[in-house]
Amino acid sequence: MIFEQKRGTIVIPTDDTVVVGTATEVIDGYLGYLVTSVPALEGTGTATILGTESLGGSIYASTAKDESTIGMIPPVGTPTIFSGTLWLTATANGTQSAARNVVYNLYYQTKHG
Repeated sequence: MIFEQKRGTIVIPTDDTVVVGTATEVIDGYLGYLVTSVPALEGTGTATILGTESLGGSIYASTAKDESTIGMIPPVGTPTIFSGTLWLTATANGTQSAARNVVYNLYYQTKHG
């Protein structure tokens, strides 16, 4: 097995209601932790992170993360074998006067050969 990492950003857009940002990753392997860095937010000060597959099933359970923190979210199930497109969403409640970037590192294992 080879350990790999995907890095990305979920952009929470500027809005005056509940705002949702989305990112996608194509994965084929055993999922590990999703590590997120949530920036300072306006309003409630938390972001809810969720990872789903094409039918809407939770791969990373909906998890509230406080602003200005780094946190880890485990995948649902052990081990979690996944092949397809993973949708990652970040939701913030309340007005965001500027777009906010939730940065993530997604760790997984693949089999080569």
